[in-house]
Amino acid sequence: MPVDKKWLILGGSGQLGSTLKLELLKRGIKPTVFSSMELDVRDFNKTSDVIRAIGPDYVINCAAWTNVREAELHEDEAELLNGSAVGNIGATTHAYGGTLVQISTDYVFSGNETSPYKVSDPVNPINAYGRTKLIGENLISDMGIDRCYVMRTAWLYGEYGTNFIKTILNKYISGDEKIEIVNDQFGNPTNAIDLAQQIIESVESEIPYGTYHAVNSGVVSWFGFALKAFELLNLNTEYLYAIPTTQNSPLVRPQNSSLDTSKWLECGMKEMRPWDEALKFSICDIFTQVQMERSS
Repeated sequence: MPVDKKWLILGGSGQLGSTLKLELLKRGIKPTVFSSMELDVRDFNKTSDVIRAIGPDYVINCAAWTNVREAELHEDEAELLNGSAVGNIGATTHAYGGTLVQISTDYVFSGNETSPYKVSDPVNPINAYGRTKLIGENLISDMGIDRCYVMRTAWLYGEYGTNFIKTILNKYISGDEKIEIVNDQFGNPTNAIDLAQQIIESVESEIPYGTYHAVNSGVVSWFGFALKAFELLNLNTEYLYAIPTTQNSPLVRPQNSSLDTSKWLECGMKEMRPWDEALKFSICDIFTQVQMERSS
């Protein structure tokens, strides 16, 4: 990929944005990065001015309202960030000749099917987070923004930001002897490094624009995911307790939001590696990061 291409990362201080920056730097590419504190993409005029001034070839939008529980309580606010702001970013990027990479989610599906969802399957979100992310996807389509990749990912984890693996490791270090984890929700744990590399390689390879399921391959429950992490770190797995999803919970989550990744093969790219292999690659670094954050 020519190093003179301009890359802009929005929402760049989170786990994916931070990882993308590092992966681009490894390739000799210095992206322009704005954290959500430095640039609130809900300020449409300022965001458009920034994109216009930089004139990026590629805009990767990692800015999002990802707190599923809070989205349920503040759906209008979540829609502004996950929906309307995406339309503004896409329209401005498109107007100045750039390509947008929009990060979306497995939660656009209901989770009622028993097999992994294909890109072409009907969407039917069952909670506010999924609905607001789908609004973003639909705005891109409705506005005719054709130079765009929509990357649906899921269960993202890594060294940076907040995620499931770091949360359970923090509980373990804190001395929790009973860490309860649901065992009846299934999906694709996705390593932030693998996702960042897949995004960059997709753009570099100039694969056809469109929607892709960018997750590590293979399916597991949240409990199975946690169990594997503990086993890899030789931690006491007896602290992990499998529980069913609370039926009377006000927050509804998809039971099976696993994604089919075969579309990558159709465009000549490899599928992302199996989730357990990716976890093994990063788990020690993540554990070290958790310990460093606790001691700082």
